[in-house]
Amino acid sequence: MDSGPFFQHRRFQPSTNAKARSSQISEESGADKIAMSFGIAVFPCLKTSGRIRLGPLEFRSTEDIDDLPEDQRAAVRDVADMLFLKDDLLIASATFAIVLPIDIDRPGPQVDLLADIRAIIAYAYSSPHDVFDSILLTPEEVSLIVLSPAEVSKFLVYPEHHVIPAEGSLERRVAADSRNMVAGFAGLYNFTEPLWVAPGSRIYPPRPQATLNIRQDMAADFGGPFSGRSGVGELLDLLNHVEHPSRARVFTALKWYNHANESRAGADRALLNLAVAFEALFNLPDNAKSDRLADSISLILGRPERISEWAMQFYAARSRVAHEGAAKELYYRPTAKQKSGSDDRFGSLMLSGRTIFRLCMATLLVGIVLSEEAQLGEKLISNAERYTKICAQLREAETDPARGLSAIGPIVQQIQRHRYVQSTPIEFNLMLGALRLASSALLACETSSVTLISEALRLCSAPESGHDLFDHLDGVRQLTDAFKAADAATLSEHERVLHLLVEEVWDHTFITYFALKRERDLPVEL
Repeated sequence: MDSGPFFQHRRFQPSTNAKARSSQISEESGADKIAMSFGIAVFPCLKTSGRIRLGPLEFRSTEDIDDLPEDQRAAVRDVADMLFLKDDLLIASATFAIVLPIDIDRPGPQVDLLADIRAIIAYAYSSPHDVFDSILLTPEEVSLIVLSPAEVSKFLVYPEHHVIPAEGSLERRVAADSRNMVAGFAGLYNFTEPLWVAPGSRIYPPRPQATLNIRQDMAADFGGPFSGRSGVGELLDLLNHVEHPSRARVFTALKWYNHANESRAGADRALLNLAVAFEALFNLPDNAKSDRLADSISLILGRPERISEWAMQFYAARSRVAHEGAAKELYYRPTAKQKSGSDDRFGSLMLSGRTIFRLCMATLLVGIVLSEEAQLGEKLISNAERYTKICAQLREAETDPARGLSAIGPIVQQIQRHRYVQSTPIEFNLMLGALRLASSALLACETSSVTLISEALRLCSAPESGHDLFDHLDGVRQLTDAFKAADAATLSEHERVLHLLVEEVWDHTFITYFALKRERDLPVEL
C-alpha cells in the first residue's frame, strides 16, 4: 500500500477538524452548533481513477480532495477513515460527491436523485455472466452512504448497553459536551437505514464477506464500456429530464431489476422481482399479462427464435411464486413445447432473464431518444391543446407571473413550428384568452420600456366582458404593430414570448379583423 501523506494521515484518530468541532460544541450553547452546509455521498466499495459527472453531481476519489474547501476536505478524510471492508482492513479509496446537506427525517428530492444515480450504477455493473447465473457486482456492492456533519447524541454513536469497548477504542472517541452531544455525522445507508457516526467509527459493507472488484474503475467504465449500447448513457440523459413522461416508469423498472440482483433475494424472490421489473418497463395491463409480456418482449427484440417460449415459462414460474409461494421449477426447458413432459433443462430462467431485460431496457431507451429527436410527442399535440395549456400554466402561476411566462415560452415556440399544419380552426376565445392572461402576466411582472407596447398590453389584458370581438382584435393589431416597431434587441425575454404569441394570434385573426372593420364602414389602413 502507498505510504504517501494521505495514508500516513489514516491512523483512525479523530481529525483536527473533528477536534475543533468538538471544542466548538463544548464552548457554545444552543441547538444549532454545526452548520449543515454540505453533505457527502460516498460509494465505499467503488473506486475511480478520475472525476466523473453523473447527472448534476461530480463524483471523485476520496484521494482527490486538494481543491475542496478545508471543512469539506477534513470531513471527507473523516468519512474515508470510517470505511472498512472487513475486520481492521481500511478501504484504500472510495468514490464520493459533495451534495447538499441531508435531513434524515425529511430526505427530499436530492435523496431521490441519489437513489436514481445509485440505480443506474447498479444496473451498469450488473452485466450477467453468459454461463454462470451471476452478475459482475451486486447492488450491495454498489451501496451508497449519505452523511452530513451534525451534532449527534453520543448514545447513538457509542451505545453503552451490553457492549464491551475494544482495546484502544475509548482513546479514539470524540469528546462529548455537557449535553452528551458529539461532533459527528448523520445520514442514511442505502436510503433505508439511518446512520449516526463520529470520527473513529467504522462502517462496513452490508455483506459480511464483501469483496472489491480489481478492475472496477468508475471513470474508465463510464467513459468506455458503459458508453456503448448498454442503455447507461440514455439513462444518465433521462436523469436530467425530471418531467419526462417515461422517466418514472423506466426508473421503477430499473429499481425492481436491481432488487432481483440482490444477493439476499433468493431464487424465488429474484424471479418475482424481475417479473415486476418487466411489467413496470412495459406498463402491462392487469389482465392477460402472460401473453402481453411474451408479445412485448418478442416485438421489442425482433422476435428471435424461442423468445416467446422463454417468456411463457418465465411468467408461469412468476405466477407460481406469486400464488403458491414457490416457483418449484426455475429452469428453462427449450424443448418443452415440442415434447410434452420433456425434462430437458438448459440453464435457469434467470440466466437469460437478466440479459433479456437489459436488451429490452436498452432498446426502449433508444426508442425514447429517437422519438425525442424526431419530436414525435410534439407532433401529436394540436395547437388548440397548446393554447389550452398556456391558459392552464398562466393560471397556475398567477402569484408568480414571471415563472408562468417562462413556462409558456417553449409552448409558444411549438405553436409557431406547427402553425401551418392542416387542422380544425382554433376558437378565437381560446387564443384571445391565452393572450389576455399572458398580457396581464407581463404587466404584473415588469414595465415595458416602450410606451406603445405597454398601452397595447393594457388593451389585450382587458376583461372579455364590456368589449366586442372587434375591440379585442384591435388590441391584438395594436400589440402586433407595437412589437414590429420596437427594436427586437431591446426586448426582454418575457416580451419576446409575448411577441411570438401575439404574432400567432394575429396570423389567425387578421382576416376577421379587417372584415369586421369593413362592416363598421371604417377606412381600412393598408
